Amino acid sequence: MAAHAQDKFWEYADLMFANQQKLERASLEDYARQIGLNMEKFTAALDNKTYEERVKEDMGLCQKAGVQGTPTIFINGRKYEGPREGPKIIELIDKELLKKK
Repeated sequence: MAAHAQDKFWEYADLMFANQQKLERASLEDYARQIGLNMEKFTAALDNKTYEERVKEDMGLCQKAGVQGTPTIFINGRKYEGPREGPKIIELIDKELLKKK
């Protein structure tokens, strides 16, 4: 969320996803530096736990929805646990869109 506040959510998320075994504070700060975040703002957000409540809310929603990892796919509000190939998912989305017509 601190990276999102600086319009660099996806760049930061990509680094975290690529380095899932290195998510301690020093690594988080290193990733922020790598993508050019304002470090004063970033570290202040961590120190002050600025986004802690938002993260807890999101985690609660994920737990309630049965999300146990990423990526988790929902199609029209239903958790999808089938094949992850793009064409299959597109086919299912197209079927859902046709239902709405």
